[in-house]
Formats: sequence, C-alpha cells, structure tokens
Amino acid sequence: TVGAVKLLGNARAKDMLFTGRRVSLGEFNSWGVVNQIVEPPADLPNAVKSFAKDLSKKSTELLALTKRAINVMSLRLAEEFYNLENDMAQYYFNGLKGEERIELDEIIEKITKKYTK
Repeated sequence: TVGAVKLLGNARAKDMLFTGRRVSLGEFNSWGVVNQIVEPPADLPNAVKSFAKDLSKKSTELLALTKRAINVMSLRLAEEFYNLENDMAQYYFNGLKGEERIELDEIIEKITKKYTK
C-alpha cells in the first residue's frame, strides 16, 4: 500500500487497491510511473548506456547527496505509513471470527516461525 501511494498518488492508488483493476504498462507510462519504455527489447543495452553516459556528466557528490536525501525522506514516510498500515491490519484481523481467525492465526504462526529462526 505504501509503495502504491508513493508511486501513484492517492487517487490512482485508491482506484487500483479498491477495485483490483490491472493497469497496462502504457497506462503506467502515461502516469509517469516508469521513466522509459524501451522497444524493441534488443535496444535496452543502448538505452542503459545512454542513461549511464548522462549520469556520468553529473557531479558524483551531488548525486550521492540527492540520493541520500531522497532515501532519508522515503524512510521517514515509510515508517509513518508502516505504523498506519499496522493499525489497519490490527483492526481488520481483530474483526475476524471463528474459522477465519483460526486459519489466519495458523498462517501468521507459520510465517513467524519461518522468519524468526
């Protein structure tokens, strides 16, 4: 959810998450979610070289600082969103009853065992 909002914005994320609608690569491109579609695929190596050549003309120090600033901002926002999603999950899971709850508890237990070894 966090990633969808971050990449797509509120309206488009809600549209996709509420409806489950699939979006084509062309539509993602029109939204500005992808930087470039390379066609045919055989042209990809040249597109990568061209991008790398453009980046190589920039100050490495400025690129590093910009990357760091974006990562710090993203991390802070991600932490806030994670906490909100955790609250949402608690609300949803606590609302389950009976057999649904037992099945979910079993899934959570399996996942917990797998990732806490």
